[in-house]
Amino acid sequence: MPSATPVPATPTKAVAGKPSTKLSSTPAKTPKTPKTPKTPKHPKNSPLKVPQQHSPASIPRTPKTPHASAKKRKDRTPRAPKVAKIESEDEAAAEEDEEVNDIGEALGTVAMPGGPVWNVKAIGGGKLTGSKMVFTRDSGYFFCPLGSHIKVYSVATGMVVRTLIPRQWHKAPRSDLTVTAVQLHPVEDNQVYSAHMDGCIRLWDYEEGVTLQTYVPRKEPITHMLIHPSNPTRAILITKSPTDCSLRLHDLKEGKGSCVQLGKGKSPVSISTSRDGTFLCVAMPKTYWIVVLEGKMAVHRYTTEDEITAMALHPTDPYVAIGDTRGRITLWYCVDRDPVKQAVQSVLHWHPHQVNDIAFTDDGAYMLSGGEENVLVIWQLATRHKQFLPYMGSALLSIGVSPDQQLYAIGHRDNSVRIVSAVNLTMKQAVVGVQY
Repeated sequence: MPSATPVPATPTKAVAGKPSTKLSSTPAKTPKTPKTPKTPKHPKNSPLKVPQQHSPASIPRTPKTPHASAKKRKDRTPRAPKVAKIESEDEAAAEEDEEVNDIGEALGTVAMPGGPVWNVKAIGGGKLTGSKMVFTRDSGYFFCPLGSHIKVYSVATGMVVRTLIPRQWHKAPRSDLTVTAVQLHPVEDNQVYSAHMDGCIRLWDYEEGVTLQTYVPRKEPITHMLIHPSNPTRAILITKSPTDCSLRLHDLKEGKGSCVQLGKGKSPVSISTSRDGTFLCVAMPKTYWIVVLEGKMAVHRYTTEDEITAMALHPTDPYVAIGDTRGRITLWYCVDRDPVKQAVQSVLHWHPHQVNDIAFTDDGAYMLSGGEENVLVIWQLATRHKQFLPYMGSALLSIGVSPDQQLYAIGHRDNSVRIVSAVNLTMKQAVVGVQY
């Protein structure tokens, strides 16, 4: 069978403007579609570039027409400078007292060098049991020294009703204004005395919250203070200097007084007077003094074997109760105008640890004691019968008795104060401070 010979394809001419309808043996190539140019990506965290524009400074501004009032201002005569009101020292002090004490808080101003003037406000905080609590004469309130301030608490509500703050407290170091003692005025019901570490005694009207008078017996820290029961202008002070400790009997009205050197060493443990103010007892860690205040002044010194930790003078009977580190309370019958060579002693012992404080009721029938056992002990002195208030939560540091003998103010080591009813030994109120 004959083989088929391939016939060559005849080329065709393409007419201009008309596509060729005949196929060729070579397949035509499809033209490639042009790629869309990619948008350049900005690197991560790179700021976008904003096209530069003309700055406002380069744009010419039309000058502003001066306001009509500007011409008038230039023609005005300059005003006279304001003259500051000059106040007397008493007026300035009265104004400051009104601002500080009326609201029960101290507001002051402190100017920082090259900076603004800051308002300073007194806030609470500190040790509530630094010294013994004192009740008002009606037993409705009690005073609690708190650093440089004195808080007046209500027995009924336990709330602060007034804060007594020394004048210009914000300009003096807090350690210099620390309150060391508070005592009611013997005659005026609305007045109270306070002693401070700056050597000043301040007389307050606690109802108004203002300072009535400031006395400066001596520029030495006052550690203890009592006001004579029958003479409101006579202060009994213990002052301490770097070299020694002194007992001072100071007349606040005349500014004079007498001094007895107690010697070097530690500060006194306690001071106490009899109800009529005839005798004074000053207890040091190893010795105690009986001082005759009425008539010719006399000082009798006695020593003890154990370290003294608490002391109280009986309001009417001629003896002093002294507590020691062994937990004993010794009644020393040595309160007399003449020195007693061999004083009669009577020992009361219940506390297994040291006695921290002793207090008598105003009639002298009962004695209260407290220590490290968290127990308040009430001694009936005539029969030696004891009552106990246990589980008080913390060690007892101070004991205060109200004038009507119906309330006890107990200061504890955990920075709390508890008001206890003397009738049924129940807790009526509690004030709790910052735990240290």
